[in-house]
Amino acid sequence: MDLIIAAAIAALASIATVIIRAKMDRAQRPCKLQKHTVQNEDVYKALEFMLSNLNADRVVVYEFHNGDVYYSGSSQQKFSNTYEVLAEGISSEIRKQQNLRVSSFNRFVKPLIDNDIYDYAEISKIDNVGVKEFFEDQGTKSTFCVPIRLLTGNIIGILGVDYVKQSTFLTKDQLHFIKNQATIISGYLKD
Repeated sequence: MDLIIAAAIAALASIATVIIRAKMDRAQRPCKLQKHTVQNEDVYKALEFMLSNLNADRVVVYEFHNGDVYYSGSSQQKFSNTYEVLAEGISSEIRKQQNLRVSSFNRFVKPLIDNDIYDYAEISKIDNVGVKEFFEDQGTKSTFCVPIRLLTGNIIGILGVDYVKQSTFLTKDQLHFIKNQATIISGYLKD
């Protein structure tokens, strides 16, 4: 009988140890919300750094995501404006730029992917009416967009730098700076 009681006590002690360790592990691990708020702050700091360094009017991150499913069974590929920083007096576009279908913006997304950049110092010279109107509706006069890639090469988003007050031409060094920032931001966005 003493052996059974000792075994039962040992079993209960083992179970209690496992439960206590699990609770301690959970208490030491930050919740996902906390982790994401830190990541979000890092993204905003990077965008504000770009806004200041490039003397831009608006810097945005668009992230790709799945949408609904078509009757054919294929998923709708979408992107949304998930981060935006603005110079004083510039309108926010983030609420208007949610769940945009990639198929509707193919003339913007495909050249961005193919050329690793989509840059127009003069929006008025964009030959696709839909893309031109997208930027003109925001008041954008110049835009410089690069893909945000993971280290695996997968594109997860777009980093865009817009000039609203006047058309602007960027140097090769400035474009290189934007691409470097996209690499840094990709690390912040990776879950």
